[in-house]
Amino acid sequence: MTAVAILHREEILHGLASGKRLSDLTAQLGVSPQAISKVLSNDPEYAAAIEQGHAVKLDRAEAQLEQAREQVDVSRARAVWDAYRWRAGVEASYRWGQKSEVKHIDAAPQLQIVIVAPQPSNANVTEKVLNPLPSGT
Repeated sequence: MTAVAILHREEILHGLASGKRLSDLTAQLGVSPQAISKVLSNDPEYAAAIEQGHAVKLDRAEAQLEQAREQVDVSRARAVWDAYRWRAGVEASYRWGQKSEVKHIDAAPQLQIVIVAPQPSNANVTEKVLNPLPSGT
């Protein structure tokens, strides 16, 4: 299995970067996705290919949303978008995941939750600042 991952490394990386699923790529090679992931997991180019694949899938899903004319197509495109957005947020949280941070402003701590998730280009990033905690808590 290690030999398959090494022999087909470039093919696997290219496929992932173009938005193909690892399970589809490995089925063609006759090995499991876990075997390939185990061998390539420490390869920075493998991580970059996965991240690029997420970007490609999100771009495709956004295009489907923009081109949808019938309500059923809009619903289907939205479901695809949500699935890709969730997976990108889990697998590459530093880029597409939700972020939260605590800021101390005027000695009163504030919890600021900033949701930075990919949205269709006509949507805004949501930001909500909670009120400072009362003194003594």
